[in-house]
Amino acid sequence: MDLETFRRLEEALEKLLQSHGALKEEKRLLTERLREKESEIEGLKERLEKLDSEKELIRDKVDGLLNKLEGFI
Repeated sequence: MDLETFRRLEEALEKLLQSHGALKEEKRLLTERLREKESEIEGLKERLEKLDSEKELIRDKVDGLLNKLEGFI
């Protein structure tokens, strides 16, 4: 192998290492973003459950009021 071959090999290896570093950083950022989104989803699920409970409570109260009105009329 001559010096030019080693130079090309060194350049190729350097590019490979740079790509690896960039991909590793991208993976880290995407993993962090995924965790944030999963946390956001959990918060939204909790909020939805709370709203569903409130909706059911309101429905029960309205039904009770309607029953009272029907008995009054």
